[in-house]
Amino acid sequence: MIKLCEYDIVCITESWATPLINDTELQVPGYTMYRKDRGTIRDARGGGVLIYINANYVSLIDDSLNSFKCERLWIKIITGTNGFLNLGVCYRSPNAPPEEVENLFMVIKEASEHQAVIVGDFNFPGINWNTLEYNTVNEEIFIKIVQDCFLTQHVQEPTRQSNILDLVLTTEPNMIDNLTVKENFSASDHQMVECGLIAETIVNEVIKKGKGAYSSS
Repeated sequence: MIKLCEYDIVCITESWATPLINDTELQVPGYTMYRKDRGTIRDARGGGVLIYINANYVSLIDDSLNSFKCERLWIKIITGTNGFLNLGVCYRSPNAPPEEVENLFMVIKEASEHQAVIVGDFNFPGINWNTLEYNTVNEEIFIKIVQDCFLTQHVQEPTRQSNILDLVLTTEPNMIDNLTVKENFSASDHQMVECGLIAETIVNEVIKKGKGAYSSS
């Protein structure tokens, strides 16, 4: 599907990858792969996140943002001389312990201090993104973080049953275009989110203005 749609960026939540699965089993030709398995967070099956980015783009792992203890993966996409874009994929399990949720909230705030795109499955079914109503304390805190960091949440259609669980957040409202919620991918019970990402990037050492795409399981 990556080849068919010619995505530049693919972010996946709930990869269910473990240290027993080699990188070679997950790699896609022509893409740089970044992975974070759940096994390093807590001993339970499931979880895990992956990022694939077109190998023509200059990207690198962000050690400071990846130091937070939660299910997240952060990379920097180089956008010019001393310039970069923070790209993060996050997964918040409905059963995540309070410390993990707190770390997730902290890393979002830190990443948002720079130009950033944050995607993933946050599992906040009680949030109404039109009215900003909520049902739980964590949902209230999350909405406040989105507002305090001046983030724009772009997904307005349900991504699992009647709930908007999979989000696309940006520090600038015009960074995303043509967002669509597509069909379920394979055996996933979540629908894919696909969109264009408007950002300057370095491709083969030449600064260009290009489009990326985000897709989540």
